[in-house]
This record gives sequence, structure tokens and C-alpha cells, in this order.
Amino acid sequence: MRRPTFYVLSVLSLAAVFGQSLLAQAANTKPEDILKQMADYLGKLPKYSCHLESSLDIKAPNEQEQHQVTKMTARVERPNKLALTVTGGQMGLSIISDGKQLTQFLPVLNRYAISEAPASYAEMAAHLREAGGFARAGWCGGEECEARVKADSAATIRCLPLGEAPAASDRCIVCGRPSEAVAVWALAY
Repeated sequence: MRRPTFYVLSVLSLAAVFGQSLLAQAANTKPEDILKQMADYLGKLPKYSCHLESSLDIKAPNEQEQHQVTKMTARVERPNKLALTVTGGQMGLSIISDGKQLTQFLPVLNRYAISEAPASYAEMAAHLREAGGFARAGWCGGEECEARVKADSAATIRCLPLGEAPAASDRCIVCGRPSEAVAVWALAY
């Protein structure tokens, strides 16, 4: 009887020591580091997909509370294909891009919008300001360029597609410097 008790106590003691060590490592890890590791991993994959679910609770004064759930599927394929499609619910926007053209579908309005990549900064800012939607263009990574787009059109970067490196000839749509990334710009609502 003593021998099994000794083994159980030994195993529990070792588990406690190793458990504390793992907890100490986890406590020192920053969320930004974990996200960077995930982005680096996903950026190396030739393609991937995931399912997303979002919910929105709307409560207006003197009205019944509404609960909207939207299910989406996100697919990314190198070098520059992107699909974000609504698979359930009415809220949300489906987006499909082949790298040169961006197609958007809004199920609530049953409306499509197709746009080409902008040829100039002025064209992109005007499109974002007047038509809304999305614009896809090269970006140098500079905060001053991002701030200029926001000042001129109120649009911000909505995403930097993972694993999508700009071509060597791509230039920042704002300043003309070599692009570090391809950015998708849009107004936030």
C-alpha cells in the first residue's frame, strides 16, 4: 500500500513543479508575440481558410432588442487571392479579390460592387470618399502615409492580406516609395 501512494505523490509533485514552470512561461508571453507567431505561421502557408462567427446586439430606445448573427468563411491563397463570404445571416459583406479586381456583395441590399485597383492616390482617395467600399493598393508601411489617407478620405487600413507580398515594381499609392505591403483600405462604420 505504501508503494502506490509514494508513486502517486511523486507524480503529483513532479506535475506541480512542471505546471508552475509552464505557467510562469505563459505569464511572461505577451499577446502581441502570440499574434505575431500566428501571423508568421499563416503567412508561410500557401493557402488556408477558417470559419468566423460574429454577433451584434442592437438595442434602440423604445424598440425591441435585435440579435444578429453572421457566419462567414475566410479563404486566402498565395500570392494574392482573398475570399470572405457570408455563409449565414444577413449582416456582413462578402469580398472576393483575384489581386487585380475586388468584388463586393452586400446581402442586405442584394447589391454587387466591382472595382479595379486604383491607378493613383487621387483616384483612391476620391473612390473611398465618394463611393465607399474598398480600395486595394501598395503601401510603404509609413504612419505618415496612413495618416494622409485618413485625413483625405477618412479611410483606414482594414487588412494587410497575409502572405501577399507586393511585386518588386509596386509603389506606395501615397508617396511613391517601394511598397512593403498591399493594403486594403475602407471607411470604418
